[in-house]
Amino acid sequence: MLVRIVMLSEESYSRGVFSTTALNAVSQALGFAGNLALACWFGTRSDVDIYYYCVGMAFLASTFFGNLNTSVLVPEAMRLERQCSRDDAQAFLNVFLFGYLAVGIVAMVPGMAAPVSVGRLLSRFQASLIERHADIFSWACVFFGLSNVAQYLSDILASRRYFALSVLLGIAPKLGLLAFLYGYRGSWGIRAAFLGTCVGLLVQICCAVFFLKARLGWRFQWNLSSVGARVWKNIIFSQTGHLVGAAAGAVPLFLLSSFSEGTLSALGYGQRLAVLPALFVVQPVAGVLGIKLNELRPKEAWPEIDRIFRGVWHGLMMMLVPISVFLVVYAPEVVGLLYMRGNFDAASARLTARFFRIFAATIPFLASTALTTRLFIAWQKVRLSMMYQIANRTVFVLFLLLGIRWFGALGYPLSDLLTWAVYQFALLPAIWRHFSCVNYQAAVARAGRIAAFSVAGGTAALACSRFCGNGNAWADLFTGSSICLLVWLAQMALFEDDRRLVAGWLRSMVRNSAPGAGG
Repeated sequence: MLVRIVMLSEESYSRGVFSTTALNAVSQALGFAGNLALACWFGTRSDVDIYYYCVGMAFLASTFFGNLNTSVLVPEAMRLERQCSRDDAQAFLNVFLFGYLAVGIVAMVPGMAAPVSVGRLLSRFQASLIERHADIFSWACVFFGLSNVAQYLSDILASRRYFALSVLLGIAPKLGLLAFLYGYRGSWGIRAAFLGTCVGLLVQICCAVFFLKARLGWRFQWNLSSVGARVWKNIIFSQTGHLVGAAAGAVPLFLLSSFSEGTLSALGYGQRLAVLPALFVVQPVAGVLGIKLNELRPKEAWPEIDRIFRGVWHGLMMMLVPISVFLVVYAPEVVGLLYMRGNFDAASARLTARFFRIFAATIPFLASTALTTRLFIAWQKVRLSMMYQIANRTVFVLFLLLGIRWFGALGYPLSDLLTWAVYQFALLPAIWRHFSCVNYQAAVARAGRIAAFSVAGGTAALACSRFCGNGNAWADLFTGSSICLLVWLAQMALFEDDRRLVAGWLRSMVRNSAPGAGG
């Protein structure tokens, strides 16, 4: 496998899943190491609150543009290459590459020129706090501009089947963050995190451009006429929903910025820990699945689409549902063991664990949504997707306003969990009507069965820890994970489809890691 990565070769679908999952695990591990470093060296201070607020806002904006890439731009470029030529596809993609550069420059100007005004406009932090840490807002704007360009280039590489390379280059910002935190945290404080990330993003962009030019013969010429009326219509329908989603995601950050010191920091630590299992697996697998569905949908290969979709669904649920239940049960122990060192005190750990427990329960719903979204994209159901997104985020904001009033800061993760749970049921009519080739009922039934066994295992583990444990976190985690594993193995023993799935995983790992293996 390493030989293939070094050679930067074009990959098949099956090998793409394997290589991107493996490399993404490394990338996410480095990202989480940065999270641990922030917790250890800075704890839950006011400047860390501002850092996580800015990262959260920049992430929402980057997600908005990332959805544009995967929902409209990449599928349209693949269509142009298939029906016209590769040069036409490149000219089309270059229009938006230069567009992202322009957006980045526009964002950097006010961030560098008037960071205090930006902070006062976009947050509810105290004025004195914004003035004291104004340069954090400046670096956040630079980070936003660079991250959009880097993400777009990675999506282009993935669409060309260079799955591993797209993930490999994404490691650079994580390494930059760790290196600058280690070397300059004493003199620059939390700003070192932003500076290191921005340097890494520049490296990622330069390497991607070099590869496109040297290996693919990319011509950086653009043709605005290649963006026809149909594309603009799809962009409007697609991004209207995502714009509502980004705005809805900004509401909790805006509201929570007025809470006491350490609230946003604890939220950031807990949320990033909770989504880690999903990021390790869901993000790369869903990306490769989307490319495969975009290829199979024009061929009307309905049985193959059903087989691949339900296989990926089954695999993700088999992995993530038990992990989600385990993390919900042992949230305080997990947070304590990972974060309790340096400047991260017991009060910070308690608040982080409360956020983490609720966010961990959303993991299976995030995986489900990531997969079903790929169906909407492959079928180009842009308007329908937009309607669902607007409804989803509107309901979330309503739940959020009530949740924060009733439960304080914990109202945010509770509202998020409830919204995603309701959303799964709201999707059923659309899936049955528009994606009838997918046996979604069977997929949901499997997920329900897995959830029942996982909850049973988690309940048994919790009872054992409460009544038989000695208060040692390591011992409780070992006992609980052993019980959950035994229940997972019992489930496999009872159901043949689960056994076939795990056997397929093992065969795929052996086949894809063998020297010279193909796809």
